[in-house]
Amino acid sequence: MGENTGWIKIHRKMVDWEWYDDINTKVLFFHLLLTVNYEPGRWHGIEIQRGQRITSIAKLFLELNKNPKEPDISTQNIRTALNHLKSTNEITIETTRNYTLITINKYCEYQDVTNKSTNDQQTTNKQLTTIKEYKNNKKEKNNNNSSTPLFLDKTNGQKFLEIYNTALGTSYRTPQTIEKNLSYWLTVYKLEEIREAIEKIPFAGEFWAKNMTPEMLLRRKNPQGEEVDRIGQLLNLKTTGGLKPLDAQQIAQARAGFITISSLKEKGYDTRPIEKN
Repeated sequence: MGENTGWIKIHRKMVDWEWYDDINTKVLFFHLLLTVNYEPGRWHGIEIQRGQRITSIAKLFLELNKNPKEPDISTQNIRTALNHLKSTNEITIETTRNYTLITINKYCEYQDVTNKSTNDQQTTNKQLTTIKEYKNNKKEKNNNNSSTPLFLDKTNGQKFLEIYNTALGTSYRTPQTIEKNLSYWLTVYKLEEIREAIEKIPFAGEFWAKNMTPEMLLRRKNPQGEEVDRIGQLLNLKTTGGLKPLDAQQIAQARAGFITISSLKEKGYDTRPIEKN
C-alpha cells in the first residue's frame, strides 16, 4: 500500500462501540480509518473526498491477509463486516461496474482536531490517498495524488482479458479486437456476470473448453448471421458431476502455488480448469 505516514485519532469511547467485540468488523473498520483519503483527490474525473476510498472485496482481502494461502479473514467475512458497518450507518457503499466507493460517514467527526499544534502535525504528516494505495508494486511516475488502482486504469478490453486469462490460464493480449463487442455486452451484463460466464467455460463441453477464445465468446452473430449470446448461455449452464466449481480467486491461488490441486480435490472441487492437459 505504499509508504505510511501520519496518524489517526481513536477515542477511548470506541471500547463502548457496538461492534467492538466483533473482531472482523472492528479490524475492517480500523483498516478503513487508516486507508481512506485524508485529503480530497481526483482520479479519472472522479472526486474522492476526505474519508472515502475506492476499493474492492478482492483488494481488501489482500490488504487484510499477509498470507492469502491461510487467510485470517475471508472474503465472506469482509462482506459480512461491510454489511454490519453499513447497517449501523458507519459507512456508505456505492458500487459501480468497475469499483466500489466506501465512505466513512463520520470521518471528519472522528478526525477533526481543535488543537493548532495537532493541526500543524497533520499538515506536516500528509497521509496517502487511497488512489496511491493501489500501486502495482512498481514506482509510478504520476503525481502524489494518483496511481494505478486495481483494474481501474485499464480499458474494458484489458480488464476483460485479465479476467479471462486468470480464469482460464491463457495469455491473450489484443484488447482492441474485442472492445466493440465487449462495449455492447457491458450494456447487457455486469462485469461480474461476464466473469462468472468465463469461469464456466471449462464445464460447457469439450468443444467450448478447447476452442473458445475471447473473440468467440463476445460475438453477437454466428457465421450464419444468426444472433448469439454465449455469455447468457454460459450463465444458464448448470455444472454437473457433484463437483464444486472453482472461483477465479481459487484458480489464481492454485496457479501461484498457494493451494494445491490435491487439497482442492479433497474438498470436492472440480480441478479440471487448472490441470494440465
